[in-house]
Amino acid sequence: LITNLDTAYCFDNNAIDISVKINGVTPVTGSKGHFRTDSTSVFSITQDSHTALFKRSSALADKIYSIRYLYESEYGCKSDSVVKTVDINPLPVLSFNLKTNYNYNDITVPLTGTPSGGIFQGEGVINNTFYTQEARLKVDLGITYSYTDLNLCSSELTKVTKVYLANDKIKDMADNTDLKDIYCYEQRIINISCTPNVDSTKDET
Repeated sequence: LITNLDTAYCFDNNAIDISVKINGVTPVTGSKGHFRTDSTSVFSITQDSHTALFKRSSALADKIYSIRYLYESEYGCKSDSVVKTVDINPLPVLSFNLKTNYNYNDITVPLTGTPSGGIFQGEGVINNTFYTQEARLKVDLGITYSYTDLNLCSSELTKVTKVYLANDKIKDMADNTDLKDIYCYEQRIINISCTPNVDSTKDET
């Protein structure tokens, strides 16, 4: 049997090479091992050797690779060949929504990732909820979503946000006075300013 080689792996272009071995064969002087494969990009074979090398870091996601072995004795007698097939499973593709900044007074922000079932981690994150008042103000906050699929392949995705605390009332830029709660209807535009002014987006009601 071909051993030291699993039937499936998760894609990993940083994985170390794996030595492919044969179980049940005791090589003697003059015997030969014959590995054969169509996947020369991932299997390194030395002629007449009883071992081969699986270059896992070169294996592509969502692909199937196979290698075949045949033993030849010192007298030229050949065994039946054995085959090992290896599946390379892709890593899960993750996504989640996160604004570039949040108001300190938002208090709780539920976090939802795709595919569902993963775990969020980061400063101010508890049980997949971002608590703005538990995070530092005006610093980059990395929030990471981690997920493992049914093939035990894992991925993680990190996004960055900031939390701001408004330290002044919204101003009417025409006269730099505080924005009123009530206005009479008229045909005019009121330009407003906010402190801190972290982007050009305003929530309107």
